[in-house]
Amino acid sequence: MAGLTKVLPGDRVIFKDVSVSFLGGAKIGVVGPNGAGKSTLLRVLSGADRDFDGDIWRRDGLRIGHLAQEPELDPTKNVHDNIMDGLKHKTDLLARFEEISAQMADPDADMTAVSTAWSVVRRACLPAGPLPAERARPPPPASCHGRPRPLPASHARS
Repeated sequence: MAGLTKVLPGDRVIFKDVSVSFLGGAKIGVVGPNGAGKSTLLRVLSGADRDFDGDIWRRDGLRIGHLAQEPELDPTKNVHDNIMDGLKHKTDLLARFEEISAQMADPDADMTAVSTAWSVVRRACLPAGPLPAERARPPPPASCHGRPRPLPASHARS
């Protein structure tokens, strides 16, 4: 971001001409006294607040998470229902998983379509990258005149 300025009504300047960039994979924290604009800065970075001057660039595919200090809850719902609203994406994935599991048990199911659907749900449920079983394993011990060479401790299997 470059030249970021945020002014509240009444001409209260929260921050002025702020420029900063972050390395890929960075996890940041913002520290400062109450009223310094920490939450406002994070709302701007996450896209929740679009009323600012300056420029912000985000890498394609970048996700920025922001947990509001005061979440917006539906006052007509109880605590459980508000929490379930926040988990809707995950509960929808679980329902889709259960549907696909039932289709897998059907001998007449189109297994190509079921497999494709399973791949979509699996990717949505798991963190990026290969599954543990898919990760590259260290090579087997090299032999030296027919005797196995011990693996370094960093490659030892448990």
